[in-house]
Amino acid sequence: MSNRPKAPRTPKQYGVPGYTEPSPTTPPKKVLLGVVLGILVLAGIIAAVVSATADEKAATDPQGKGSTALLGAVSQSVSVSGAALPPMPQGGQDKAIGTKIPSVNGFAANNTPISIAAGKPMLIVGFAHWCPHCQAEVPLLVKWRESGVIPAEVAVIGISTAVDEAKGNFPPGSWLTAQQWSDPVLVDSEDSEAFAALGGSSFPYLLAVNAEGTVVGRFSGEAPESVVADLVAKAIG
Repeated sequence: MSNRPKAPRTPKQYGVPGYTEPSPTTPPKKVLLGVVLGILVLAGIIAAVVSATADEKAATDPQGKGSTALLGAVSQSVSVSGAALPPMPQGGQDKAIGTKIPSVNGFAANNTPISIAAGKPMLIVGFAHWCPHCQAEVPLLVKWRESGVIPAEVAVIGISTAVDEAKGNFPPGSWLTAQQWSDPVLVDSEDSEAFAALGGSSFPYLLAVNAEGTVVGRFSGEAPESVVADLVAKAIG
């Protein structure tokens, strides 16, 4: 017979009231912590994948339906070749009439190259998204384009310039999309190089050019339909 002392009985064995033995199916705290961390990591990965997919879609389809980046870039690099046009005078003779426009090369907001140069009749429209007169004129130009006042044989090229995030209708792309503007828009540099090279000094600015690249008419301000029709007729020649 052994003289070893008997092992003490557990409280359960003694039937102590209130004692509950831990369930063998309850995960340890460390396991629960690991599961929670795993769920958080998985959620982060899913969010990153969704975000990357959305960014890729916006980049590959910048003009897709519902895209908020239709004309996302608010400034682009611009290069000018040739003498700049003089600013439009407030009155008197316009010295730009009969002169050649400089060649202006730049980009749309989605990085599509845009060139303003001789080769076809053009109506160049300079506007600023925050300008109330531009906000009044742009929808009219869209209407006259659709109705044929500005015929298809005349290229219309917008110049989005003087962008200011602190002012209304920012970004310009959203505003133009809302107005259903469908013609190319050259996004000007931060210093408004394209606008200045083409003689712009106030908004909106309309510049009519014939196929030889010669200035045939200009107008600054809210132009009525008759003025736009006259500029277009001069551009066609």
